[in-house]
Parts: sequence; structure tokens; C-alpha cells
Amino acid sequence: MNQKTSAYERITELVSLLSDYDFEPTVRRISQKTECSLSQTREDLAQLHKLGISLYPADVAESLTGTESRYDDVILELDSDLPVRSSLLFLNPMERSLLTDNKKGRLLIKDASLPVSDSVRRHIGHIEEAIRQRCYIRFIYRSPVIGHNESIEIAPLRLFLNTTDGLYYCISINEEEKMLTYRLDRILFDVHIVKNAHYEDLHEKTLEKLDYVWGAAFENDSPPVHVRLEIHAGTPNILTKIRSETRSRRFASIRKEGDYYIYEDDVIGLPSFRSWVLSYGSSVKVLEPSSLAEQILISSRTRLLNYEDGNRFHDPAAL
Repeated sequence: MNQKTSAYERITELVSLLSDYDFEPTVRRISQKTECSLSQTREDLAQLHKLGISLYPADVAESLTGTESRYDDVILELDSDLPVRSSLLFLNPMERSLLTDNKKGRLLIKDASLPVSDSVRRHIGHIEEAIRQRCYIRFIYRSPVIGHNESIEIAPLRLFLNTTDGLYYCISINEEEKMLTYRLDRILFDVHIVKNAHYEDLHEKTLEKLDYVWGAAFENDSPPVHVRLEIHAGTPNILTKIRSETRSRRFASIRKEGDYYIYEDDVIGLPSFRSWVLSYGSSVKVLEPSSLAEQILISSRTRLLNYEDGNRFHDPAAL
């Protein structure tokens, strides 16, 4: 890829690289990978932001203009509250058709649900053992916030599965009662159990909210919201996938009512839950809360308009 490549091809390649979990995307690495200049790469990343595809760190978009950026060497991420596949709805029909493998009719952008890697499985085993023994653990962590690796030693209190993207987190709490979260796929090398350092029962009341957290809404202090979804009984594959993705949720339940299955749960983090529901399209209907059902309806109308009219961006607030 070079400066002569079309804007559409560059944007498509950007989304692919940002979705590739074997690639650590920084502005500089993307520039080298795509053979585009740093300034062009920044412009294309800024264009992604304008399309509604948010990046992390949250303020990165503000520094993507000009000849220099303090984020050129910081690892970037797609916002987990917006599954990558949802970004396809911002493209017009011609562009969307170009994102498919014509032979297999398969989308080339990676799905948000990922298999667990061997390294993450090892981390899970070590952390579970440390939790049983109430031992501290030590590991090297790749932090996208500070832009380099750091040595971490914590008391592991809980393992947490992010239902939205299938990522695992190790949860701890510091002396200021602040919850600490570490993504297992960012742990480099092996997790070491510190055998000579033990801890007592800590902060169980603070950790109770993890039973309600959806996505990565760890810092959300709102009370849980009861949600009810309707899933048509004629979509067994969808039902199986939902059962799989919600298997670790303590208060989730699924029961059959006539031609439908009803999913119920208590959730902290409605924005992440909404993105997860949207990823199922018309296969899932929100029954409660009514405010979420209305948001889903407006979002669906907006995405449909953006899909049908690729030359305009429609503001949901104007609908």
C-alpha cells in the first residue's frame, strides 16, 4: 500500500490492522506496514473517528492532525463498546461488497469473539491457582496507556470474562479501594506465583459488582439495570451463541415462552450491552428496559440510513 492507494482501501486496511490481535498497532507501525507516510496514517485514523469508530486512548483523535503526534508510538485499540463488525454499517453498498470474499461470502474483518490462546489459558491456570492459595502474582504487562511494558505485582482476587469481546481480565484492588484490571492477552511471558507472599480476604463487597458488569464497565458506579431480551426459537445457532457468551454471568437466565426464548439479566454497563445486542441484528429484540429498546430502535434507523446513503453521516439526535 502507498500514497496512491484509494482512501477506501487505506481505511479498510486500517480496520483490519486494528482488529488483528497478532499485531500491535501504533501510528508508526501502521505507517510502516501500509507504506503510507505518518501524516497520511494520522489523517486516516482521524477519518475512522469521524465515521464513529472510536479509538483508545480516548483522546488520541485530538492529536492526529499536524506533522507530529504524541501517540505515534502508543498501541491503539478499537473501542470495545463498538464491535468492529458494526463499522460496516457506515459504508455504502458498493464499499461493503468490497469487504467480502466473493468465493465464500465471508467478511474479512475479524469477529469480536475470539478463541482463547494457549498463553491466555496458561495465565488463567496460574491465576486460578494463585487465587486458591491466596498468593500474590508477578508478571510483565504491556500497557497501551503508558506505551511500554511494566512489572506488576498484585493480589489476584477474581478472573473476569468480558462478554462483549471474549477477553479475560485479572481483577485486583489497591490500597485506595480502586479496582485494578489487567487484560490477560496483554501479559507477556508467564505469570509467576509469589509463594512467600499471601493475602487475606479483601474487598469482597467491592468485588460484588463484577457479577453485574457487562463489557469492561469496571469504573461504572451505577446500580444494576434489569434487562429482558426476546430470541426467536427458530434461530438455534443464535441461541447457542448467546448461551455460550453469557455462560459466566451469575444472574443470567434463559427460558422458553411459546415461539421465543426470554433472556434476563441484571447489568451494569448498558452501552456495552447495547453494542452486544446490536451485533445480533433482528435476531434479538429488547423488551426491557424501554429506554434501551428506544435507543436500539434509533441506532438501527441511523445505521440503516448510513448504509443506504454512504455520502452522508446521519446524527442519531436528529432522528
